[in-house]
Amino acid sequence: MITVTLKIYNSAGEVIKTFPDILLHQNLTSLQFGDGSKVNVFHLGVDDGLTINVSGDHGSVIKIPWDGRNDLGTLVDTGEYLLKAESISEGNVTTLTASITVIKSGNPISVGIYTASGELVRNLFEGNVLKGGKLQAISMDKTVLRPKDHLNDTVGIKIVGINNITLLALPNNIPLDLQWNGMNALGTLVANGEYILKAEEMYEGQRRIVTKNVTVIRGEAKKSLGVFVYPNPYKGSTGNEQMYFKVILGDPSSVTISIYNVGGELIKTLTAFASTVETIISWNVSSLASGVYLAVAETHSVLTGVTEKKMVKLAIIK
Repeated sequence: MITVTLKIYNSAGEVIKTFPDILLHQNLTSLQFGDGSKVNVFHLGVDDGLTINVSGDHGSVIKIPWDGRNDLGTLVDTGEYLLKAESISEGNVTTLTASITVIKSGNPISVGIYTASGELVRNLFEGNVLKGGKLQAISMDKTVLRPKDHLNDTVGIKIVGINNITLLALPNNIPLDLQWNGMNALGTLVANGEYILKAEEMYEGQRRIVTKNVTVIRGEAKKSLGVFVYPNPYKGSTGNEQMYFKVILGDPSSVTISIYNVGGELIKTLTAFASTVETIISWNVSSLASGVYLAVAETHSVLTGVTEKKMVKLAIIK
């Protein structure tokens, strides 16, 4: 058995792809592609992939697939590449090469949400669509987004071409179906107002732009934070070592409860996420001494970004 190394080099002579070692029973004799040629034009995004045939004596062939990605897992650029196979047998080095021309056959396209003044709010897609896909329109399943009323409310978006056919995103020819949930690039909900959904494609050297408007209407957070502690006071004689915080919310929120002794020293921090308007957080007080404590509850709405605080007093008697 001999070991064959197989690598792809760019035009600068840098290795961009290293394949796992290949074992041949006989000497390395031929390096070709699936169609039997030593020169291949790989239309990235159109062709299913490239098959590399590594052959030994007596007609043995190992077929190696390449999907056009480098060692980092990203698609290579358009350009000329060199495929090199190398083996060592009984001190003799055999090197075979073949040429690959990679052509990215897609049209670059970007889809994003913008403010009325043209500022980018969130990029929804940036990549390539199958060549021949000429951007014509944007189709949406709704034009008004109400994230306050519907926590999971989203706008369904289709980027369509000729004959109202959804464009296909490369490299896997996936229909360009997108969604927007009203969040910006930082993951927070945008303010009420009109926003612009814009798709932009370079098609045969021409820039094509299509836009649609979407309205965001969200309710404001209600000042309804309530915090209740029980049992309060806590009496150790009951045998239960837990105190409970019942938190009433106006929105789905993150919750932080900071507990201090009378000297102002932080002794415990409790955290939770509440997707409903009510949550209960338990606290084990078995190791605490009798006394008076202060608890500060702070909530942060995931819908509106509003923060509320409330302080409650509690007592422990043992």
